[in-house]
Amino acid sequence: MNNDPLDPCEKIRVAFKVIEGGVTAARGYQAAAISCGIKNPEATRLDLALITSDGPTVTDAVFTTNKVRAACVRVCQLNIKESDIRAIIANSGNANACTGLQGIQDAKAMCKSTAESLGVRMKQVLVCSTGIIGMNMPIQRITPRIAELAEKLTPSGNDDAARAIMTSDTKPKSYAIEVPLGKGQSFRIGGIAKGAGMICPNMATMLSFITTDAKVSKDELKRAMRFAVDQSFNRITIDGDTSTNDTVIVMSNGQSDVPTIRKNSPEAELFRCALHKVMLELAKMIVSDGERVTKFVEIRVRNARTHLDARRVAETWRPEGRRHALSRRRVSGGTGSDAGAEFDRDGPGRGAHPCPPHALARAGAAALPARRLSAFSSWVSISVGCNNTCTFCIVPALRGVEKDRSQSDILAEVRALVEQGVIEITLLGQNVNAYGVEFGDRGAFAKLLREAGKIEGLERVRFMSPHPRDFTDDVIEAMAETSNVMPHLHMPLQSGSDAILQSMRRSYRTDKYLGILQRVRNAMPEAMITTDIIVGFPGETEEDFQATMDIASQARFAAAYTYKYSIRPGTPAGAMENQVPEEIVGERYTRLHEHQQKISLSVNQESIGSTHRVMVSETEGRRDEAQSRMTGRSEDFRLVHFDAATSARPGDFVDVKIEEASAHYLIGEATNVIKTRGGDAHQLRTAPAQEKSSATSLGIPTVRTV
Repeated sequence: MNNDPLDPCEKIRVAFKVIEGGVTAARGYQAAAISCGIKNPEATRLDLALITSDGPTVTDAVFTTNKVRAACVRVCQLNIKESDIRAIIANSGNANACTGLQGIQDAKAMCKSTAESLGVRMKQVLVCSTGIIGMNMPIQRITPRIAELAEKLTPSGNDDAARAIMTSDTKPKSYAIEVPLGKGQSFRIGGIAKGAGMICPNMATMLSFITTDAKVSKDELKRAMRFAVDQSFNRITIDGDTSTNDTVIVMSNGQSDVPTIRKNSPEAELFRCALHKVMLELAKMIVSDGERVTKFVEIRVRNARTHLDARRVAETWRPEGRRHALSRRRVSGGTGSDAGAEFDRDGPGRGAHPCPPHALARAGAAALPARRLSAFSSWVSISVGCNNTCTFCIVPALRGVEKDRSQSDILAEVRALVEQGVIEITLLGQNVNAYGVEFGDRGAFAKLLREAGKIEGLERVRFMSPHPRDFTDDVIEAMAETSNVMPHLHMPLQSGSDAILQSMRRSYRTDKYLGILQRVRNAMPEAMITTDIIVGFPGETEEDFQATMDIASQARFAAAYTYKYSIRPGTPAGAMENQVPEEIVGERYTRLHEHQQKISLSVNQESIGSTHRVMVSETEGRRDEAQSRMTGRSEDFRLVHFDAATSARPGDFVDVKIEEASAHYLIGEATNVIKTRGGDAHQLRTAPAQEKSSATSLGIPTVRTV
């Protein structure tokens, strides 16, 4: 019976029946584990676990808040955006943390091998690791064994899976309950966990995988999970340490006989508390089994004004010799506007907290536009001018040398925009990856991307345009490892001829350019690459043009923005001899256009059958209204059309299963709608006048009280 007076679910008076089976207790789940010798080739302990669902799932996860996140966490943050996760592959012995691009590749290789063994898509697999930090994964000992692991899957595989994820744990940790709903209906929730040493809010050096056969909507699962994590795993601490790999994953396959659990229903409150019960018991097991444990202390705070105040009080308790503690808080009374409020997270690894007035003051109203075209998407300039001397370009003459804004100013503007409802920003500069040269930091742009990745509520980060000359591996790493940086790279080629590139003063050659593309694709196989190409530059021969055609074939651009060369007065190229006749330029332009069309069509056709998360646009599709469709951009920046018969608003996310493809866009069926703050912002902007405030806007953001 749930009879703890301090339990957040104290009003729920339902007997949760404890059952066997842990992570496979719920219907439709299997697990298995094998020994791969990950830490020690001669060891025989179980160190590789696999958990699968027999059918489609709704899945959510939260991750470590450590600034350094392991490669597996980065890959999980990308794959969790899929609407149907089917498997979790997890290992002990090696954390795959601080391993750079190789770590990303290894994590993706584990996902790929698992997907092939199960007959699912690569992005339907989540990967987790725990163990030694800073050493490359012995991937050659892992991927060949995954098919064998898949063959061992069984509904009774919980114990082996729980043992396989242990590190310094002394015993496996699993727990499961059955929850009755009346009329003979019930659902089950169960899970496993590991974590010993270096535990600290918000989660560190711990893993927990939880499964349920309840039918839960995506929104309600997210809401219930945030509540349960906050009241369990985010209440334990060991010595104030933090780590890099922490992950909590909840999978729901809906194979029970209960109706779908939705927001504000009695069943929703029951599910939330049942999930909390499982997580709390697993959290207690983690604390009790902590490395060199000497004490188990449970801290209860009464009569605090707010939940946040109670938590702060609990976290100030630091007795000498403390090793492990579990803090819980109870709020009663209080007169503040936030009394009794919950400070939950609104997405994997992201929080939703109001921007305080002083934050906006630091951003500065002058840095913000009076009105943006979009309520949910915005450009943010990081520099003006350019230090390059491309012979066809007029920018240096018009705008001068590059001047960079400080990182603090850029991030302050982004945060202020996010507070207004913006969920997508594009960092803009003539040569964005030269950012920082002015103040002597060649790695500044990669650092800026990573810092943007930490901004709560910012869902998508893009940038344009980089220059191949300055494009470095640290930028590739930042793209691959920062979850909200989108897998799209616009990399201007301009010409496939080395001779023409030299005449353009582009400071790179085609082999370097193709090398960049290869490294990007190695780190991000899902990335789409687009480019700029100029046809008919002075002195361009048929051989030069054919080299451009060949590079287009090799690079397989998703799209190419092609231009006929035209003279810009005052540029060196405008005074060059051997200007190409206009009719030849036009003929070559047509050939290149047709050639690229075929390539783009082939690239897009590869997406048929896959699912893409699309941010709904306002004005992308010229024929949307006539064809009763909506349009948006996928994460990789491709245009996607889908049926308008959805509840999605501009700024919302829609999962679209691709059914058709053309050279310029994808067409599919909407399978899931995710409401966003961006959609809310658009709705507020477009609301009828009587629904809006009568106040006069000066273009300065207001502060919302939450």
